[in-house]
Amino acid sequence: MHIKQDVVPSTIEEAMTLIRDGLSEDDKKQIRETDHPSEFHFSVGVWLRHIWTLWDARTRLRCAFARIGLRHADDISVYLLARICTETRGEVFDAGAFVKRTHKHWKKMIGRPIP
Repeated sequence: MHIKQDVVPSTIEEAMTLIRDGLSEDDKKQIRETDHPSEFHFSVGVWLRHIWTLWDARTRLRCAFARIGLRHADDISVYLLARICTETRGEVFDAGAFVKRTHKHWKKMIGRPIP
C-alpha cells in the first residue's frame, strides 16, 4: 500500500480516497482474502494513526470523525480499515452500525463511550 505521505486528509471521504488510490492489485487481493480488518491494526493502522496524527484531537480529520461519534485514534483507524476492506470486497459499509458497536465496546470496557 502506497498512501501519499505528504497529504493529510481533512475529511473522511478524502481519507478513503487516499487509501483507495494507494491500493495495489496485490493489496486488494490480500484484503479480500483476510478474515478481519484487525489483521492490519498493527501495520497499516499504526501508520495511519501516526502519519495522519490521529492522536491529536485538534486535527481536521479527527474532528470530522468526532462529528460521527468516533474520538479515539484506534477506533478511527479501525473504521478506515473496516470500510476499505468492506468496500474492496464489494460490500456496503454501515458506518452507523460501526459507531454503535464501538460505543457498546467502550461502554463495556470503561462504563461509557469515549467522550
